[in-house]
Amino acid sequence: MKVKIDKPKSYIRDMTISVPYESLEKEKMNLANNYKRSAIVPGFRKGKAPISVILNKFNKEIEKEAKDTVIKNALIKALKDSNLNPITFANIENITIQKDEGNITFHVRFQVIPDFKLTLNGIKVTYKPGKTDDSEINKMISDIQSKYTTLKPASRPSKIGDSVEIDYIILDNDGNQIDTAQGMTIDYRNSTDKNSIYHLLREVNPGDRVKGEITYPKEFPVIEHHGKPFSILMTINEVKEKVIPEVDDDFAKVLGLNSLKDLKESISNQLSLENELREKNKGQRKLINNLFEKNKFEVPDALIDYYYRKQKEEVSNEEYKEDELRKEAEQRARLNILLDKIADSEEIVVSNEEIEKIIEQEAVQESANKEQLRMYLERTGKLDDIVVLMKREKAFEFLHVRYLVKE
Repeated sequence: MKVKIDKPKSYIRDMTISVPYESLEKEKMNLANNYKRSAIVPGFRKGKAPISVILNKFNKEIEKEAKDTVIKNALIKALKDSNLNPITFANIENITIQKDEGNITFHVRFQVIPDFKLTLNGIKVTYKPGKTDDSEINKMISDIQSKYTTLKPASRPSKIGDSVEIDYIILDNDGNQIDTAQGMTIDYRNSTDKNSIYHLLREVNPGDRVKGEITYPKEFPVIEHHGKPFSILMTINEVKEKVIPEVDDDFAKVLGLNSLKDLKESISNQLSLENELREKNKGQRKLINNLFEKNKFEVPDALIDYYYRKQKEEVSNEEYKEDELRKEAEQRARLNILLDKIADSEEIVVSNEEIEKIIEQEAVQESANKEQLRMYLERTGKLDDIVVLMKREKAFEFLHVRYLVKE
């Protein structure tokens, strides 16, 4: 067998494979003997028809099956001898059978993971979590206060900060009704704009009827009217004042803590964890960028297309920019190639115990029999996919431990 390999790109292989014609004749005889044992041929008892008769009667079937078998076996051997692992279906074409010259020749093209030398030198990143200050703690306490703020009917005219419920009718310049609503709640706030609805809510009481000119507020529902001048007729239904809880030990106990000191300490710890996670994520992105920068290679089109399709499915109900999605797909493919390379370089393995644990978890989630699930995963090749993903996770963890350092 002769094999010629061309590399039009770092991730594309063109193979021209030639095998002796006699291998086809040999395979045809093997198939003919198989056919002979089970074929029913008029005039002969089962299994007794001469090979020449079998070859004549089943010529087309035997010729095709023999050719397919010879080409398949030749391709498998050529890939093994060349240490190549296609990541795409191998397109077989230009098959020529030259009996006189004694060769069967065919061409095959496929994509592979490009060969490159992995380097991890110079990718290390350090990160330093920011410190939590009192203003951040007070801001979070204020946010919690807002969540626990209640409303109660006010025994006075409205003032800034109150919640005012109204019914309203909006009229245009000709007196035509263009919008109406009941039970609209507005948080009354200060405004120097005399055309603001807040200007009309000053010192109102339940039952009051108010008329005036306003600029249609953005809080109102008809978007095309926002910012336009109209007349409004309002009926004040309720005026409620906000009851803001005092920040003290009792407030902390409502939140399940013993004292205000404990509350502040708990918030400080939470903010510290959030700050550390935020800085660690920044460091992680820089680490990956460093890894990309130190390891340049072409990413196979097939992998980019694969991850692009997957990401399109993930954002199927969202708007997206195709070029940005394709760039993300390329980076995802590039990272996985590098993680696979790191897993090989560092001899990362997945133990039988780890595989067992994954299968048990899957069986529980799917309410399936564990052994039947194992057989299914092995038969479909999905168990190998699971192992690959687990190796990538371990490789990613290796990068974090070795090259992402907290100051």
